[in-house]
Amino acid sequence: MSTYWLKSFGSANNRIPDDWYEWEDGLFVSNITFARTWRFQVGDPVAYYAAGWQTVVAIGRIRGQAQPAPTLIWDQMASVELVWKSTAGAGIPLRDFDAHSRLPVSMMRRSKLRLKEAEAEALHQIAGQQPPPAGIAWA
Repeated sequence: MSTYWLKSFGSANNRIPDDWYEWEDGLFVSNITFARTWRFQVGDPVAYYAAGWQTVVAIGRIRGQAQPAPTLIWDQMASVELVWKSTAGAGIPLRDFDAHSRLPVSMMRRSKLRLKEAEAEALHQIAGQQPPPAGIAWA
C-alpha cells in the first residue's frame, strides 16, 4: 500500500528560490531529501511544498531507496521522478486543495504530511494530471 506524501522545502523565514529546480544544482528535480528516517516506499506518490511560498511546486513518485545525501544539510535522499513542476510563485496554493488547515502542526514536527484522498485528487485535478493511482493508504 502506498502513501501520498506532501514534502516541504524551505520555511516561512527561509524561502526556496522561485526557480527551485535550479537550486542546489538541480538536486531536487531528481531527488528528495530528508533529515531523519522517513518510512516511505519506492513508488509512493509525492508532492513538493514550497513552505515560504505556501504552494505546491511539483508532483511525482519516489523511485529509489534512501541513501546518504551528498550535502551536510540533509542526512538522506531518494530518487524521484517528477511528472509536473512549476516555479514557486506560480505553484498551487494549499488552500486550493484544502490541506492548509492540517499543515502547520505536522510540518513543524516533521517536514512531511500524508495527504487525504480528497486533497490528492483536487491537487491532481488543478495540476492537470491523471488522478492519483489506486492502492494508496490515505491519511
